[in-house]
Amino acid sequence: MRLLREQGLHTYYWLYYQDVGVADAEYDRNIRESLRRTLFSLSGDVQRKDSNIRILKPGKGVLDNTINPEKLPAWLTETDLDYMTTDMANGGFRGGLNWYRNIDRNWELLSPWAGAVIQQPALFIAGSEDHIINGPTGKTQMEAMKTTVPNLQRQLLLEGAGHFVQQERPHVVNETLIQFLRRVSIRRSNEKAEYPLAILPSSIRYLRTPPLFTQGSPSSLPFRAPGPLFVPVARSPLPRTFAAN
Repeated sequence: MRLLREQGLHTYYWLYYQDVGVADAEYDRNIRESLRRTLFSLSGDVQRKDSNIRILKPGKGVLDNTINPEKLPAWLTETDLDYMTTDMANGGFRGGLNWYRNIDRNWELLSPWAGAVIQQPALFIAGSEDHIINGPTGKTQMEAMKTTVPNLQRQLLLEGAGHFVQQERPHVVNETLIQFLRRVSIRRSNEKAEYPLAILPSSIRYLRTPPLFTQGSPSSLPFRAPGPLFVPVARSPLPRTFAAN
């Protein structure tokens, strides 16, 4: 947060989220429309002239940078929105926003692991149109995975997909996950490994999301599971606070 302020990025969305109650009220005012705008505007379906959607206009909210589509994309249905709206109405957006409010605290808690690399076999999936990937540090961080994730089995960018790869390309994500797990399981069997196999989707911040995704299934489309899908197969527990975005 300090670095963002020092760089003059005072309208960066992370900073907008810091004041408790401000973004919460904006999102909760019309939950269905907030979901509709956010899911569409961060997807690969929107023809965005300004790729830096994360910088807010002075005096404006985050939803002012989004589009309310006349027609939903093929991967998102009104039934999906019904399900998510009902679910989000129980507690609003505050839980998700609180993750951003704890970025500095999480950084401090993870300080003992500063410089540590992920040694477990890992798979990285993201959309080519994801604003995180296309941001100022996205390409650099992906290149750095050669060092930070030395056992990275595959780095897959799904052409035309945006921030929600699980929803936008469910069949490809399913197939890629299954192939990855089969390869790792075979190698694990050949090595006669005794450690338990665990999937830790580190950029999926809420554990309610199932490991496989099917198009048109409301339970597989929670708003709380955005972002590039980074799946290390762990031999030992890792901090839950690992997150890719």
